[in-house]
Amino acid sequence: MVTDTQTLQRLLDLANQCVQATSTQTDGQTILTQLQELIPYTSALLALDHCSDFSFQTERQMVVKDQPQGWIDHYLKQEYWKVDHIMARIQVNDCSISWRESEPFIICPDFAEDYQQNLGREGLSIQVKNDTGSTIISLSTENRPLQADYQPNLDYIAPHIHEVFMRKGEYNRLALGFPQLKTRELEVLKWAKEGKSNWEIAKILNLSERTIKFHFTNIFQKLNVVNRSQAVARAVHAKLIDL
Repeated sequence: MVTDTQTLQRLLDLANQCVQATSTQTDGQTILTQLQELIPYTSALLALDHCSDFSFQTERQMVVKDQPQGWIDHYLKQEYWKVDHIMARIQVNDCSISWRESEPFIICPDFAEDYQQNLGREGLSIQVKNDTGSTIISLSTENRPLQADYQPNLDYIAPHIHEVFMRKGEYNRLALGFPQLKTRELEVLKWAKEGKSNWEIAKILNLSERTIKFHFTNIFQKLNVVNRSQAVARAVHAKLIDL
C-alpha cells in the first residue's frame, strides 16, 4: 500500500467515514465520493448480499454512482452475473482484480463486448465476505491505465466498507433477505416494540385502530410471522428497527 502523505490521509479519512457511516443511500454515496478521491474512477458499483456466496436478486442490493444509463438493468435482464468472468474471479480471490488482466478468463464474449462498450476495459473489482455476508466493489476507470497503488489501496479499504452495511439502514445486508417494509409499517413496529397497544399506536400516529390492524396484517404477511412479538423480533434481527 502506498503511504505518501496525501494518499495516507485520504485512506484514513475514508476509514473514519466508514466507522461513522450507517447503511443508508446517503452514507453509501458519501463513501463512494470519498473513494473517488482515492481511486479516480468513472463509475462505481457497491453490491451487497446477506450470503457469503454472492448472487444478484434485486436492485435493492446495489448502490451505484455514475453508472451508464440502463447498464444495471441490462446486466440483470441478461443474467450476466452467471457468465461474468470478473465476478467469478473475485469470489475465489482475497484481493482486488484488474479487469484488463482478467480478459484471458473471459467466459462469454458477448458479455465482455457489452461491459467494455459501456464501462471500458480498465477497472478494479473486489469481493469481501465473511459470516455476515458479502460486499462487491467494482470501479471502472474506462480506458485509463490503473496506477500501481490503486489495487493495494482498494484491498485495504474494502473491508472497512463491508462493515458499514451491517449497520442500521435500508442497505443493511440482513434486511435484504426480508421484504421491504413501508415507512408507516416500520413506525407501527417501532411502537409495538415499546409495548404499545393497537389503540395507543393509533393515537400516537393519529390513525384509526382499524388502520393499525391493517398495517399489522401486511407486516405479518411480509415477514412470514403470526404475531406482534415475532414481527418485532424479526425486524430487530434484520436491523429494520432499533433494539
